Amino acid sequence: MLYSQYLAGCCPPEPPRYVLDPPRAETLPASAKTLIEESDRLLRRYPLGIQDVERARQALAKALQFVRSFDVHWRLSRACFLLSQKLANREEKLRYALVGLEHAIQGRRLVRDRVEPHYYEALNRANVAEAKGSLKLVKPMMAAARKATLIDEAYDNAGPLVVQGKVYLTAPPWPMSVGNTEKAVEMLARAVRLAPTAMNKIFLGQAYYHDEQYVRSRKVIRKALKAAGSRLDPRWRKEARDYLRRLRAELGTEQ
Repeated sequence: MLYSQYLAGCCPPEPPRYVLDPPRAETLPASAKTLIEESDRLLRRYPLGIQDVERARQALAKALQFVRSFDVHWRLSRACFLLSQKLANREEKLRYALVGLEHAIQGRRLVRDRVEPHYYEALNRANVAEAKGSLKLVKPMMAAARKATLIDEAYDNAGPLVVQGKVYLTAPPWPMSVGNTEKAVEMLARAVRLAPTAMNKIFLGQAYYHDEQYVRSRKVIRKALKAAGSRLDPRWRKEARDYLRRLRAELGTEQ
């Protein structure tokens, strides 16, 4: 997803490069079916480590040698997106996002009425936009997310709605881009109704904050943190607590 630092034109210093392990094809299964099953198994792990994602990508890359199918292409798009998310170096992030984007496009050329390739096209386009620091790439990314929403808005915990809501929330407003806090609230509220996960609620709380609905924002974020317990990713927990600190400044400690 797009981050506020990118959309504001502010980029953190480049961290050290992460060097991925070379493929070890001899330790992978030897048929497309078992390779796809292995990739799915790896990506169900929690917490999901970068080596799990890379191993899944390697399995799918090998499966592609046996069969160039829709099932392989969209899964490769997903694996590349997840890898791009976990790689902090901008150059590597861009490289895997571009590969993921290509597999998403190949997938939707094979099957146009499935949500997966449109959804992962949107997510990989978002990572490409972030890595390049270009607002021009937001429009095609939103188009892919809207297509995914039309097919199955509930997919991946209402992911197609969350993608749009986060972009409406963090992008600059018209005429620079598509930013719109009212639309962000609308999209993220729909996402929470479909998939009331802690992360979706935190995003909705953020949208309420930027829409100056401070009391509602604090209530939603507090409940999300309490319900999530230790299961919430540390990144989103930190974001939620940062917003609660901002809300204390807006509402005062006695509110």
